[in-house]
Amino acid sequence: MNNVVDLHTLSHQIHRENILNLKSHFFVQFRYKMFLINSIHKAIKANKKQKFSSKSNFKEFENEHHFNKKSFILSFDLFIKNSMEDHLACAIICLLHWAGNKHLNLINLNPLFLNSSIALETQSYMQKSSFSQELDYALNIFLCKSESLQEKIRNTIICLLVISYKNNIDISWHIRTRIKYEQLT
Repeated sequence: MNNVVDLHTLSHQIHRENILNLKSHFFVQFRYKMFLINSIHKAIKANKKQKFSSKSNFKEFENEHHFNKKSFILSFDLFIKNSMEDHLACAIICLLHWAGNKHLNLINLNPLFLNSSIALETQSYMQKSSFSQELDYALNIFLCKSESLQEKIRNTIICLLVISYKNNIDISWHIRTRIKYEQLT
């Protein structure tokens, strides 16, 4: 978790480069919500099927094939795509794209997010929860809280980062790798 990127800058990059092909003029609030719900439910489903990414196999394959665009895409398709971690990264990328689209301020989101009230609340809840329940909790934070859109996005991202951290998922690597994949395809 020590290599978390500047999420505010990343949100604007993701929106500007249209990562995940989320067309801003077509993506109204309803569509963002549906994409987010879909990504989280795919992560839950992949977790239940034990479809996890293999970062070590990905890197080994990439090293053996002397990195080029084709080998990166093939390696991603084989070892990362549609894994639980990949869907979790897509959910965060969706939220970052939405924040960039709406020019929301995420500047103070990190690196101290683990001390925020939502992070502490999430950590407390996670002590007695399964991974599926944790992701449902994150989704409920977004859908049920009566806060501003900025706070909903911020708190949901924090919750997903805490869940990733608790489950030993290098989510910043998965986000960067997904972004690179989208840029190459």
